[in-house]
Amino acid sequence: MGSDTEAPWWFKFNTNFFQPDATYSDGFWSFSGSSNYRKPSWAREALSKPHATVQKLQMLDSGKAQINWTLNGGLSGMNVSIPITSVFELNLVTGRVTSHTESWDLSGLAPPAAAATMGTRVFWSAKAASKAASDNISSKVNESLSSLTSMDEDEYYMNPNDPTRFFQKNDNGMNDVIMLGLGVSALYLVFKVFEQLETIGSRGAAVFKVFEQLETM
Repeated sequence: MGSDTEAPWWFKFNTNFFQPDATYSDGFWSFSGSSNYRKPSWAREALSKPHATVQKLQMLDSGKAQINWTLNGGLSGMNVSIPITSVFELNLVTGRVTSHTESWDLSGLAPPAAAATMGTRVFWSAKAASKAASDNISSKVNESLSSLTSMDEDEYYMNPNDPTRFFQKNDNGMNDVIMLGLGVSALYLVFKVFEQLETIGSRGAAVFKVFEQLETM
């Protein structure tokens, strides 16, 4: 994992290191599923010439590893160097990562660089959350439509005396149950989107306060 952190194609970890349902969180962005490590990251999209350097790797205990490293790159015409601590919780049976959390230390950055870093992370996270929610909803809708199509086909049967005629089976109330389930699922997904955006919005408010302070300097 340490060599992956330093890799020039930044943050494309080898997914073989992770459980399929592994979780990630850095205070701004979170996801579940190892396949998400293949998707774009803030560093690769926001920074110019991003690169990372590992300072320390250690085992905190038999099931937890920690990597201290620094993310470097250019942002809005400024050079940034951000110390990051990554903690990986491991499955003792498979040896794979089940949880990955990060903490970013911006205290060493100049105020303009710190504000730019937080601001771009807030907006990038909001965009990523919106896309993830949209993809999730589309996937659920497609699965539901596919299920309904399959059930519709099962609801009709051919008249054995006349192959050109079909009859519809009696509705046993299952369609109503399915539609209710779809409605509840959609409401839940919308709630989760707003919940995540509200969290990101609170981070954005802090960023705007930093900008206001900079304007008075």
